[in-house]
Amino acid sequence: MGIWEIKLSESATVQGTPFGTKISCNSLKLTPPEQSCCSPRVLYDDNQTPIKLFWFSNPVGGPHASCVSLESCDLTTGTNKVLVDTIMEPTPENDFPGLYPEYNMSSSPFLHHGGRIYIVLQSLWRSRATIIFINTESGAISDETKIHDDEPLYSWSLHATDDKTRFICSRSTPTTPSEVLPGYFDQHDNLNWKVLDKPTISFATEKALSDLTASAIPIGACPPTETLVIQSKKASTTSGPKPICVTIPHGGPHASSTTAFSPATAALALEGYTLSLPNYTGSMGFGEKSIQKLLGNCGTMDSMDDKSSKVEVTAVSLATHLIGQYPTLFNAAVMRNPVISAGELAASDIPDWACAELGLQFTPDSLMTPATFQTLFEASPIAHVDYVRVPVLLLIGEDDLCVVPAQGLRFYHALKGRERSVEMWFKGESHSLDGVEAARVSWEAGRDWFKKLGQSLVE
Repeated sequence: MGIWEIKLSESATVQGTPFGTKISCNSLKLTPPEQSCCSPRVLYDDNQTPIKLFWFSNPVGGPHASCVSLESCDLTTGTNKVLVDTIMEPTPENDFPGLYPEYNMSSSPFLHHGGRIYIVLQSLWRSRATIIFINTESGAISDETKIHDDEPLYSWSLHATDDKTRFICSRSTPTTPSEVLPGYFDQHDNLNWKVLDKPTISFATEKALSDLTASAIPIGACPPTETLVIQSKKASTTSGPKPICVTIPHGGPHASSTTAFSPATAALALEGYTLSLPNYTGSMGFGEKSIQKLLGNCGTMDSMDDKSSKVEVTAVSLATHLIGQYPTLFNAAVMRNPVISAGELAASDIPDWACAELGLQFTPDSLMTPATFQTLFEASPIAHVDYVRVPVLLLIGEDDLCVVPAQGLRFYHALKGRERSVEMWFKGESHSLDGVEAARVSWEAGRDWFKKLGQSLVE
């Protein structure tokens, strides 16, 4: 993607030009060909004259998600500037991991404070999303929602600014649903927050959630990775049998599990399970070095990290690599639209994904050669299917364009021939399976799957 400036002729006006009339114009590309750029936002002066342009930028190719740089163009001089560069690795002196924002800035991301103008963003910072201010002149960054000792693990979302001194956010933790807060500067330019709205939940639900605890635990063998652990407060104090642990790795693979509230995750914890949500090598929010390190090592490095994050794992929801490579470590698996054979993703709407993630070059004229297929096959879960021993529940969306449903069906038949599989099919659902009915049914099926197998283990 690129950002272009279109200059219309002086005689052209939006109101006075009939529909279909050709208008002469000149175009100028403002961004370089080796960068993919998006989310342009224009800063205006007090006279509503455009003075600066800002945008997000990533190198062309490579992983589908990575550390973002923030760039700007002075519209009066035409000078481009990298305001916030890619951070390869956080340092002890400055633990800022780089920018990992939403795909777009808010429609007007600017705030005026202390005589300066800032861009306000939400960005991943390790395993939580935080609100940051970026000085539009110097690029200096401040974390405005930093977590201090003994404070809840809030994850924040930015919704809008008034382009002046106020903005509105929401925040939540793994055990508390989202509440809405406006942020504003007082007459002394101090940032203040006010809780504007909280969700209405029953007393019983509130009491049940208050029994849960969440923490971020470093995966010592694989720094700087960490896992989010959600469990009952009683789990660590009782001397009886430990709860079954369910490991829930995120997909992507360049995504992140955050401390934001998830109804499905909280509900599973309320069923009595201890949950582990690992942010393995390649997860966003830990620096670009971590993301690049995973390329060419998918299925091995991330599996090792997830294996290391276990907390007495006896049942697990995770990628197919784990149950094939570590057949005796887990007792069950629930998988949602899994990639089974990377070499057979030709029908995907992201055909470059497999090559980029597994360390191969991809260009528009690339072909699937026998050598390429062999490389992708050996790095795919299907290569380990003979070693799968655990019962598998597959959740497959009929309209998935990223990982076409034939992938899951192929795995189903491969396991069925080995008498070890169950499948569930959702009509009209895409990759995320986020339809209301599909979300409910898939969650209940996963819960019942674990409950059935958990009872058999106890018996």
